[in-house]
Amino acid sequence: MAKVEFRHVVKRFGDLEVIPDLNLTIEDGEFVALLGPSGCGKSTSLFILAGIYQPSSGELLFDGRVVNEVEAKDRNVGIVFQSYALYPHMTVRDNVLFPLRFKRVPREEARTRVAAAANLVQVTELLDRRPGELSGGQQQRVALAAEKARGDDGPRYPRPDRGDDDGRPHHLPARRPDRADRPAG
Repeated sequence: MAKVEFRHVVKRFGDLEVIPDLNLTIEDGEFVALLGPSGCGKSTSLFILAGIYQPSSGELLFDGRVVNEVEAKDRNVGIVFQSYALYPHMTVRDNVLFPLRFKRVPREEARTRVAAAANLVQVTELLDRRPGELSGGQQQRVALAAEKARGDDGPRYPRPDRGDDDGRPHHLPARRPDRADRPAG
């Protein structure tokens, strides 16, 4: 993972200012949720992070390095979209394993990564089910597990405003308690 900083990031689409002035630091290993009403800039912020959109002004830094001009393919950032791209004919385990097979990760290492990622997002008990047997929230966590299992160093940013409908408590704090009083942007 990496420390991520948005420094005075502004995003405009024509005359419409979608993100007025985002200042946010996400420490290495920290879990952060972007919450807000539709149209407030959550997805746009993630797209800037991933390199899909460029900020109109301001800087985006990974570990202190400005990455505004780094192409999306070179940023090593994964986003789990509302459409989770799970293969319906495969089990959860196989869906999480799929990117590892594609990367030719050795079998035992792949199994270890799958177990760790499934445990992290609390889907271990679902590994033998198929996506059609899962709620939207469970499908989202499976997609996040597949991204995490890839094992790259880049951060993963799910769309937290989508699909988490299974009613289970998830222990991924929006901000660390010692930073809860700081404005997010």
